Amino acid sequence: MEGCRGIVISGGPASVYEDGSPQVDPAIFKLGAAVLGICYRPAVDGLAPRGEVRKGPARRIRAGMARIECRGPLFEGVSGRFFYLDEPRDTVTAVPPEFAVLARPRPAPSLHMADPARRSTESSSTPKSSHTEHGMEILSNFLVWRGGCERD
Repeated sequence: MEGCRGIVISGGPASVYEDGSPQVDPAIFKLGAAVLGICYRPAVDGLAPRGEVRKGPARRIRAGMARIECRGPLFEGVSGRFFYLDEPRDTVTAVPPEFAVLARPRPAPSLHMADPARRSTESSSTPKSSHTEHGMEILSNFLVWRGGCERD
């Protein structure tokens, strides 16, 4: 993976509290590549020191409106509010202090959050879903903003 500019870690229906739940090799964050974690991944980082994650009873599909809280390159071309779809099992209830909240749905505390030190961006929404408004723009913006790729 040496030389890659960006890595997207997709989610799944697991709970971070299950034995054998998927984990990511921490060495990925030392490659220097930008990382976008979606769906399940924010719950993993939500367990970081001083973060909190509430275990959900089962996988569920949730839709709603999110409000952008931190204007920046990830949301270039996206209005102040956008419709999202996600499929969380667990919910981040307190964001670790090293993460900045970029967008927030109601009532969950974080939809998009970023850890600048690790060049990591997390999203509990599924931007790859056609139901998430501006999802493909968000993915494209991530590749340009964090990954240093060019639009062509």
